[in-house]
Amino acid sequence: RVYDVSAGAARFYGPGGPYHHFVGTDASRAFALNCKTDACVTDDLGGLSRGELRELDRWLEMYATHDKYTYVGRLVEDPVDLALEREPP
Repeated sequence: RVYDVSAGAARFYGPGGPYHHFVGTDASRAFALNCKTDACVTDDLGGLSRGELRELDRWLEMYATHDKYTYVGRLVEDPVDLALEREPP
């Protein structure tokens, strides 16, 4: 899913903000792992535990219900949808 987070740019997503390196990329793994390093900013969801997938789902809910972030669209092949539909090992 793609959200316009411009409302949080100054505090969170703008240059120097804690989530700036998430802008314009799929950071699904980083959200699932609560990881802010560049190595975690990827759409690779392989090997995530059920708890980590629940954490990712929690973030999805936060964005979906946020009063200032607006839904823009979705990826054609969304790895998050695929991951949340499968049973983790």
